[in-house]
Amino acid sequence: MPDLSLLAAVAGASILVGAALQAAIGFGFGLVSAPLLFAAAGPEPAVGLLMVLGLEVNLLTLTTERRRPVPLRADTLGLLAWSLPGALAGVAVLRTLSETALQVVVTLGVLASLAVRRLRRERIAVT
Repeated sequence: MPDLSLLAAVAGASILVGAALQAAIGFGFGLVSAPLLFAAAGPEPAVGLLMVLGLEVNLLTLTTERRRPVPLRADTLGLLAWSLPGALAGVAVLRTLSETALQVVVTLGVLASLAVRRLRRERIAVT
């Protein structure tokens, strides 16, 4: 069993690095922070903490950013409006599917999104 204090310190450092990455380039918080936070805290506390910290990082980025253009309000409101039903659906999926089924679904989703992106890139290159 790994040392819990070391795991918590590494998870905290990953949150800091993920927040810095998010602030610098606009994405990456969950990619960096989630795996170690899941290992340190377990799935349920990690999801809740990632939601709260992700919201905080994004709000800080939006409110302190001085670049232009200003975020699109209609798009922002649409994303916020769909975030609650999406989070609730995610919780329902997490509670109903087994760990193996979740791994398969996530893997297929990532592969499908990569395929769509590649097809879109090829279509843009042709035109």
